[in-house]
Amino acid sequence: MKITLVTFFVFFAFSFVQAKQESSGLVTVHLVPHAHCDVGWIETPEDYYATEIAKIMNNVVEELTANPDYRFIWVEVWFIQEWWQNSTQLQRDQFVNLVHNGQLELVLGGIVMTDEALVTYWDAIDQLTEGHTWLRENIVPNHPELLPKYAWHIDPFGASSWTPTLFSDSCFDGYVTARINYLLLKVLKITQEMDFIWKGLKYDSGSGRTHVPWTLGHLLHHGYGSPPHCNWGAHDPEKNPPVTPQNISTLATDLVSYLRSVSHQYQGNLVLQTFGHDRAFQNASIEFGNMTLLVNYINANQDKFNMKIKYSTLRETFDDLYSRNLDYPVSLENFDFFPYQNSKGNHFWTGYYSNVPKLKGMIRSSSSILRTLDFFWSLSGIKQAQDPLAREMFENIIKLRKEVSIAQHHDTITGTSPPPPLEESYDNLSKYVLACGRTLSWLMNHFQKTTNIEYSWDVSTLANSLSISKQAYFVAMNNLGWDRKEWITLDFEESNITFDLNNLVISYFDGRLIDQSDIAIIDQKLFLNLNINPLGYETFFIRLLQTSGNNHQETDTIDKKQKELEKKEGEGLELEFEKGEEERKGGEEKERNREGENEKEGENDLEVGSPLTIDNQYFQIFFDKTSGKLIGINNIKSGIHVPLSQDFYYYRGKSGYTPWKMIVDPTVHQVCSKLESFTYKSSTNYKVQEVKQQFSSYLKQIYRIYDDKPFVEIEMIIGPTPVPYQLFSRFNTDWMNNKYFYSDSFGFQLFEKYQAEDPEIIGSAYRPMTHTAAFRNHDESQQITIISDRAHGVGSYYNGGIEIMYSRNDNYKKYGYYWDHDEAITRQFNWLTFDTIENEEKNRQKNALLHNHQFNLMFSSNSMIKVLPFPSYSGLKFSLPDYLHFLTWKSISQTNNDYWLRLQNIITPETANSHVKVPITVNLSDYLLDQNKIQSSTETSLTGLYDLDSCNKKQWGWKEHPFPGQHNQNLKEEKLDHEIEVVPGEIRTFKVTI
Repeated sequence: MKITLVTFFVFFAFSFVQAKQESSGLVTVHLVPHAHCDVGWIETPEDYYATEIAKIMNNVVEELTANPDYRFIWVEVWFIQEWWQNSTQLQRDQFVNLVHNGQLELVLGGIVMTDEALVTYWDAIDQLTEGHTWLRENIVPNHPELLPKYAWHIDPFGASSWTPTLFSDSCFDGYVTARINYLLLKVLKITQEMDFIWKGLKYDSGSGRTHVPWTLGHLLHHGYGSPPHCNWGAHDPEKNPPVTPQNISTLATDLVSYLRSVSHQYQGNLVLQTFGHDRAFQNASIEFGNMTLLVNYINANQDKFNMKIKYSTLRETFDDLYSRNLDYPVSLENFDFFPYQNSKGNHFWTGYYSNVPKLKGMIRSSSSILRTLDFFWSLSGIKQAQDPLAREMFENIIKLRKEVSIAQHHDTITGTSPPPPLEESYDNLSKYVLACGRTLSWLMNHFQKTTNIEYSWDVSTLANSLSISKQAYFVAMNNLGWDRKEWITLDFEESNITFDLNNLVISYFDGRLIDQSDIAIIDQKLFLNLNINPLGYETFFIRLLQTSGNNHQETDTIDKKQKELEKKEGEGLELEFEKGEEERKGGEEKERNREGENEKEGENDLEVGSPLTIDNQYFQIFFDKTSGKLIGINNIKSGIHVPLSQDFYYYRGKSGYTPWKMIVDPTVHQVCSKLESFTYKSSTNYKVQEVKQQFSSYLKQIYRIYDDKPFVEIEMIIGPTPVPYQLFSRFNTDWMNNKYFYSDSFGFQLFEKYQAEDPEIIGSAYRPMTHTAAFRNHDESQQITIISDRAHGVGSYYNGGIEIMYSRNDNYKKYGYYWDHDEAITRQFNWLTFDTIENEEKNRQKNALLHNHQFNLMFSSNSMIKVLPFPSYSGLKFSLPDYLHFLTWKSISQTNNDYWLRLQNIITPETANSHVKVPITVNLSDYLLDQNKIQSSTETSLTGLYDLDSCNKKQWGWKEHPFPGQHNQNLKEEKLDHEIEVVPGEIRTFKVTI
């Protein structure tokens, strides 16, 4: 189904009516006090806590303790943790007591309130798990009934289609949000559909085991603030006058009138009214005191006002709503609420998709490093409680977990904070990654059974050892559950080392040589094709031999005679390309022995007029010899081809732009019509080939292919870009896709997108790209996919292609939003693939995991290692099934041997219809090593908040039942000591004891 905003309007407006007349029934108002406390926005998290949040928590605990009728909800666990460390024992006891007696409700329960556009599903799950685990162990041990049951996501800038899956599988009963398109909000108010059933990702085994995650979505009617004239914490007595005997009747009448108008927008004469705002209740006695006067006055005059108002938590509010036995409309399956538009005109909040690419890249790479640390720590079996040094090493992991979680906040990964919080996030990630390098070095010594080897993330450590000792060691780690053979790059451009295939010896530590076909050199970059066991590592030895003469490797190039060729009128350049192409192809056929390959269907169908070509066993990539730009691609295996161009452009920001919104002049500016320079280079064995393109002083790009890899790597070196450039790249074909394209939700399922808004409003065309975007030719069943190493914005205003925004350098300085890191150079990597839709979708998700979790490398400063008892390791006996992803294995605490373990079937349900008819069945015990044998296991909700058997969710009524009874089905808990099945799209979570 083609899902557009208009379609959604029509769907929800089936009972479209005029605003209902004032009801004569009693209106019940649940007044929910809260403080929206960003873990970093205008200030850093630490500054917020020190200046405002500690005061809020102290005052709220004091007021609730003294007044049993008061209520409050709290969201962000990071602030609870900070307060917990700095509060008195009496305050902590009061806090716990308030939770137990129901006055203070813990909602959502993540470290932060994440963004929903740019965060990967694994990071979203992990940050919720961190918060939920801490609450379960510290605040409400042995009382699961007091754990969060509702998601409070009232500030992220739109909502993802994977959101109902995330929160339903976390065993939440409902989801409250505020920021959706203003036009859609108007319609839902009129039709009284502000509460609705939101369906998520359907799991279907094809053999009877079916589960449809869903949640009750609740839309706030006017943001998350207080009613008019009730924001006494804003210190504006003119707009929010203190309640006095003289004005109480007028203020109460105004409040009742406002709340009654709101009641028309919801079913059941029940209103959830927020009472609070950003960092409210710093003077809780004043805010509660004024509102209590109004509440008591209204309730005392119920005959007059026909309204009952009370302080409530979310649990109390939704319990009341549930008791009314209402039926709710069912949303379109897998529908999202992007882009967020808060008012008419050019107010689409799509700019943040592409903000701060340097920080976005740091967040993604830090997350992958954290994954490596968590897995290897779990595999080690180290008991940190017994060893002070082990506790110190594990504390580094805890700090990185927390910092990666903070970075998912909806003002951090989005780049909508001013410089201090963004710089702190970037610097803290760098600091804790560095500290975790020490932890991982210590872990490697544990696995290798040594004590004196220091490892570093810095490749210069390797270069120094080679320069001084002519030999060096490094370790490559695989943090995925599959056996992998992947190319790595060792960049020695900053060193004075020279090498070629004749003076370079690379081997495993046990002496087995790396085959010459798995080594490639271009300039000062060394490419190695390494095979690493699942959840394992290998130690490698590099030695430089003493040779005479020039050690620089000879590579095929197109720039050796550039100066001479420039004197000719283009003909010489073309001839030189042709000559180089013939020589290269001849050598390549000898190397690969691919007889008859040129006769493959489709290989020579592309009419491009003798282009420059790079190719491997999967693809031919064509470049125009005059402009140096991409002009086409062939898939050799599938025998298909497409004219494909790629170029860079920019929009200019104009008055009114902000970090949130993309407000630009719609004029498209091309970076350059002809490249400043371009060169072709390959290793002598043609295992790695490159075309380097220089677009401008701030933009370089390298197309790179590896002989045995089914993707094209595109390396972009961007920056510093001029202000106010918003730099994007367009990929164009001759396909007629009618401006439909695809982007991922939370980094998992791919959804069709379309934007038919005003072409003068560029921001309306963009959608979030967590890591994947694609476009299709349905007539020929072909697809081009781009997988990135960080989040971006992606859109389309034309047929046959998409545009991806890689960098925004708007000048927000006058707003206080300007970050120097935006001016720095960013190095971004994309994978491009082209195949049939069937093959693309079968491989897409695994390719995304491979790209986002590449081998981690550590380099030894000790160049004279003689004994290494265990130079290699595999964390599994053998590789997991192809589509079964070992999503999580992480230690829960420092005091026991309990771990979170997750398995995921990465085939999406719609792909499974074509490729995987049955679930993956696995007995994990068959794969685990004996020392990691599972002693006991309990299946839990997605984040470990509830044991699966105790996850009893409210069964909200549906107005329609397309799959009768499906919403009443609960999946039963299973143990990991026998075969379990994981159906397409499903994630199963277990708490295990090793």
